[in-house]
Amino acid sequence: MRDRVRDVAKERGILESAAVRTALQSFIKHDQQMDELSGLEKRVVGSLTRLMKDVRLVRNDLHLAMAMINVLAETYLLHTPPLPDSARDPAAASAVDRHRKFTRRVVAQLQGGEGLWSDLAEAEEEGAGASS
Repeated sequence: MRDRVRDVAKERGILESAAVRTALQSFIKHDQQMDELSGLEKRVVGSLTRLMKDVRLVRNDLHLAMAMINVLAETYLLHTPPLPDSARDPAAASAVDRHRKFTRRVVAQLQGGEGLWSDLAEAEEEGAGASS
């Protein structure tokens, strides 16, 4: 080992003691860097864990919304009779206006809502208030 230190010192044009000091500093710095990387890794894992929880919540909300839309469509199709030909044009004109109002409401919900669950709770409270 001493020969190797001597060779390195000679190659770099420094004293052997300076080569040993530099090697020790590098060794100590490496340990510090490993500690810092370990801390960084822990923070990244924590962030990823929180993100995965958020993704699960969004996925659950999406599944709920899909189920609600499916039930709504099924209910509508089962209980709404077809229109006679004479009523189709007036119904189409009314549908365009109702759809415009619907999309405005959706935009308002997206801009100010806290999420699907709070919207459901709010709708339930409104329904309870209307029946009182």
